[in-house]
Amino acid sequence: MDNNITIGIEKLIAMFIVAKGMQIGEGFTYFPKLPKPIADGIDFQTSCGCLAKFLSLRVNSKMEVECWFIDSDGDTFSYSLKEIKRSQPILFVSIFTHVYDMIENMEDC
Repeated sequence: MDNNITIGIEKLIAMFIVAKGMQIGEGFTYFPKLPKPIADGIDFQTSCGCLAKFLSLRVNSKMEVECWFIDSDGDTFSYSLKEIKRSQPILFVSIFTHVYDMIENMEDC
């Protein structure tokens, strides 16, 4: 019998955010520390006409992962993790790598 468990990336990230994030309202928010070259100056010119900084990951009440950003005017906006996977693949890989590394290095409870 195979003892490996397969789980979707978004579900894995959502479970991590719930476990390690802060409950804010009806969801959970996690503030990862991503490298500045990846997290700052993200080009959203084609979708919202701005450059933005990555802020946080949030799991909403439907257990969907949202990626939150802030633009130079201080306005915040979000995209789903699926949208980020398609439009910002380097950011997506950085998020996944960060979460995977955090899970791998958790101390046993």
